[in-house]
Amino acid sequence: LIRDLGRDTKPVFLSEYGIGSLMDVIGETRKFEQAGCRPDLHDCAFVRGLAARLETDWKRWGFEGTYPFAEDMLRDSQRLHMRQRRMNFDLVRSNPRLCGYNLTGMLDHGLTGEGLWTYWRELKPLAADTLRDGWAPLRWCLFVTPSHGYANRPVELEAVLANEDALAPGDYPVTFRVTGARGTVWERKAVVTVPTPPAGERGPLAIPVLKTKAQLKVPAGEYVFAARLERGGAPAGDRKEFTISDFGLPFAGRMAVTGWGLEKRVAGWLKKQGVAVRPFTAGAARTPEVILVGKPGKSRRDDWCGLVRRVARGGVAVFLEPDAFQREGDATYWLPLARKGERVKVWDWLYHKECVAKRHPIFAGLQAGGILDWDYYGQLVSHEMFAGQDDPDEMVCAAFYPCMLEKHYGAGAMLAAYRLGAGQFILNTLNVCGQLGDNPAADRLLLNLVSHARGKLPKRLAPAPADLDDRLEREIYPPAGRTDFVKTWRVTAATPVEPPARAIEPPAADVAWSEPKTFANGLVDYFHLHGPIPGLVYAEARIDVPRAM
Repeated sequence: LIRDLGRDTKPVFLSEYGIGSLMDVIGETRKFEQAGCRPDLHDCAFVRGLAARLETDWKRWGFEGTYPFAEDMLRDSQRLHMRQRRMNFDLVRSNPRLCGYNLTGMLDHGLTGEGLWTYWRELKPLAADTLRDGWAPLRWCLFVTPSHGYANRPVELEAVLANEDALAPGDYPVTFRVTGARGTVWERKAVVTVPTPPAGERGPLAIPVLKTKAQLKVPAGEYVFAARLERGGAPAGDRKEFTISDFGLPFAGRMAVTGWGLEKRVAGWLKKQGVAVRPFTAGAARTPEVILVGKPGKSRRDDWCGLVRRVARGGVAVFLEPDAFQREGDATYWLPLARKGERVKVWDWLYHKECVAKRHPIFAGLQAGGILDWDYYGQLVSHEMFAGQDDPDEMVCAAFYPCMLEKHYGAGAMLAAYRLGAGQFILNTLNVCGQLGDNPAADRLLLNLVSHARGKLPKRLAPAPADLDDRLEREIYPPAGRTDFVKTWRVTAATPVEPPARAIEPPAADVAWSEPKTFANGLVDYFHLHGPIPGLVYAEARIDVPRAM
């Protein structure tokens, strides 16, 4: 879209565009303390509250070994976002119809992570280098598509030279190379022609130089697409990193799984990898099984109770699609938990979440142990997460977004495992099925999930837990419908530090509540927003209460 702006119009001034990072709420809190600020100042209290919530979630979900400290994840987000800034410059500067660009944004003044500077007016890591490269009068705009591909498939290599009257009219020889651990694996010579503009006019802002598909028969690894102007100028932006993978078949012998609601192409892809898919049917399983759940569509309570019983006796269910639990307008209706919480969609744009994965067998052979790199995972990183459920027995990948516009704080599960009787189930919101066959990370992740689930199977079926039927009737799938409900609304607190002590009742117009309306112990979530009235702040409460279906 950015590269097409102005194609059929007059030149365009791009007035606002950019990608931010997470705000370093922990580091900013320490800066407030270092400066001796009063703890009740609105911004200070707000940021401190967000830092406390982030560190609480970080510890209770077991992420302490992923980085030295939680603030290292926030700093990593700042570093990674500069790579996205560089991509922004590539997109903008390669479009000859864009005559101006206002970069979003200067600093984190809005208590978000949108800036090149922090809230305390310090440059974020790599910001100076990125700006020097991005605003250079003469620079290469390099593109590799996909940024993470397979060794046996072509990659598209493209180079555009952005020139703000820095390179005089003429012909200039160029050499392009792809290099890796074994040295140069691809080379191409070209000539870039800078035209002489008509009298009284200026030359083009961007000149296409190369666009080709290269079949790189190379081993897996990290590679660099490099451009070199042989004489006449020293363009910036002359290197672009990308990844090549060659994931082999991890299954030495064939295995079988049970599939419920899987698309035919997903089942077909699995078959090619040595994984046979048998259909999910009613009745008890004969042996412990791996059950892959896609989008079951129209399903009944009996179907879901049957699934839970099979898991409870030793099966492992892997929910590949978050839509699996949808029933009419309720996105988590069929989630096999008493506390079903909600499925949250995060619109990742200037303000976005970061997804953090542990070093775990599910991520074997993949980039993990930190923030999921967008260049590596691509569209596998989805916009959804589960939030408000009971903590999982194992959180494998979680999303965090402190100080995001409107949401202000959020965190939730993207890959998480829950024990259920002798078995377990795995929740997933990553876009595995949607990227299958095209994205090496998605392919490997699905095979890892199958392998991990198989490794969790017991040797034989266990008896069903004695209280399972009672839990199904009372908590998990009550015949009358879902009984838990999460509602969010705002109230006003009289202090900027502590949440209101009184019981909170929602406005009657919000929802038809079953009785009673007062929930003295229901406050489960609270944070500060800087408000317009001194001495008052806004608080947001999330309370789980029963409702009639």
